[in-house]
Amino acid sequence: MVRSLWSSLLNMLALTSSPIPYGRNVTDGAGYRTWILLGRIAKDVNVNILSLYEDMYEREAAEQTEEDRLRVIPTRCSRRAISRCIDEFQPDVIYVGSWSLSIFLPRTRAISVIDFIGPSLLENTYLGRYPVSVAARLKAEAFSNADLVLCANERLRYYLTGFLLSRGIQKPPDSIRVIPMAPPTEPPKKSLDSRRIKSEGQFVVLVAGSLNPWYDYETIFKAVNEIRDLDLQIVFMGDNPTTVKVDVKRQLIDLASKYGLGDRTTITGPVPFKERCKYYLQADIGVNLAGDSWEDELSSRARLVDYLWAGLPMITSGRDYISKLAIENNEASYFAPRDYARLSQLIRRVLSEKPRAVSRSEGGSKVLEMLDLDCYVPQLIESLNQLTKVERRPSLLCDLSYYAFLLKHLRWPGRASPTGPL
Repeated sequence: MVRSLWSSLLNMLALTSSPIPYGRNVTDGAGYRTWILLGRIAKDVNVNILSLYEDMYEREAAEQTEEDRLRVIPTRCSRRAISRCIDEFQPDVIYVGSWSLSIFLPRTRAISVIDFIGPSLLENTYLGRYPVSVAARLKAEAFSNADLVLCANERLRYYLTGFLLSRGIQKPPDSIRVIPMAPPTEPPKKSLDSRRIKSEGQFVVLVAGSLNPWYDYETIFKAVNEIRDLDLQIVFMGDNPTTVKVDVKRQLIDLASKYGLGDRTTITGPVPFKERCKYYLQADIGVNLAGDSWEDELSSRARLVDYLWAGLPMITSGRDYISKLAIENNEASYFAPRDYARLSQLIRRVLSEKPRAVSRSEGGSKVLEMLDLDCYVPQLIESLNQLTKVERRPSLLCDLSYYAFLLKHLRWPGRASPTGPL
C-alpha cells in the first residue's frame, strides 16, 4: 500500500495494561490483539505504546524497547507520568486498549480511540471485581467520549450499541468500527531447538491460552477417559493469568487425578509468545472448551485465531464469532458445552483422518482471509485523518475512580514503584 502524506504524519500513543509480547514475554488475548493490530497500523502511522502492565501488577519492568516498528515504554499508572509522555510525543491519536484505562488519561487534546475486544465487564462482574453500577457508568462515559470505538466482531458492535442506547447515548453508526482479531502475517516456523512434546506415535490434543474459570475443563478429561485406547496426551499451554485470583491450574491437576489421567496431562506453565508455535506445530488437534455463556457468544478467542494460523484441526464448543466462521467454512467441528461423548467421538474421528492437513496459513483458509487486517486498517487510518482533535479533561467520576485506584494500591506521589518514580 502506498503511504499517504497525511497518514505518515499521524502520531499514535497507545495505552495498555496487557502484557506486550516483545522479547520473551507471554501475553493474553488483549495483548495479542493490541500487538498484532498496532503492528499493522505502524506500517503507516508512528506508534508508541505506554505499557501500564508492569506497574499495575508490580512486575519488573524492562527498559523501553523497539520491535516490529513498535516502541514499548513501561510507564507508571499515573496521570502525571502519562501526561509527560503526551507532552513528549505530541500524539494526534490516543489509543486506549481497554475502556477502563480511560481513568488514567489526563487533560489532553487528541483524537480518542478505544479498542473493545471483549465484554470484560461481564467477566469482571462474574468474578466480583467491580461494583456493577459504577463500572457501567464509567464504561458508558468512556465510550460516549471516544471519537472512534473499535471492536473485534459484529456481535460486539451490536452489544455496545445496545448498551449505550440503554444509557441514553446514541453514537453515529460509523463511530463504532469492526476490526477482527487477526494472527501474525508470517506463518509459524519450527525452531531448530524445539524439544519434542510427544513420543513417536503419540497424539497431542492441545488446549491453548490462559487458564480461566469460565472454561469447561472437566469435559476434556471426561472425553479422553472415554478413549483410553488411544495413546493421547492433553497439553494445556498456559498458566493462571495475573488478573484472575482463581487457581485453575490446581483445579486441572485435581481433575487429572480424579479421572486417572495424570500421566496423560501436561500443563506447560507460561509460554513466551514467540515460542508458542512449537506446541502448535507438534499438536494434532486444537480444542476450545467454551462454557455456555453470553461472554462466550460475544468473544473473539485468540487461541482459535492461533489454531487457524497454525493450520490445526479444530474442535470447539464455542458460539463465539471465530468458532462460527470456522464451523461454517468447514475449518472446525462443533460439540455442545459439556457433551463429552460427542467430543470424544470428534477427537477419534479427527485423529483417524491422516495425514494432517497442510497449514492453512499458506493460503487455504477462508477464515484467515476474512481476518486479514489489510482489509480494515487503511479505512481506519483514513477515518483518523478526517477527525478533528478535541480537548478533553477527566470527569468527576473518572477522578474519583482514579483516586480510588491509587488508594487501593497505595500509589501516592513520590512513592517508588517497579517502574521508577513519578
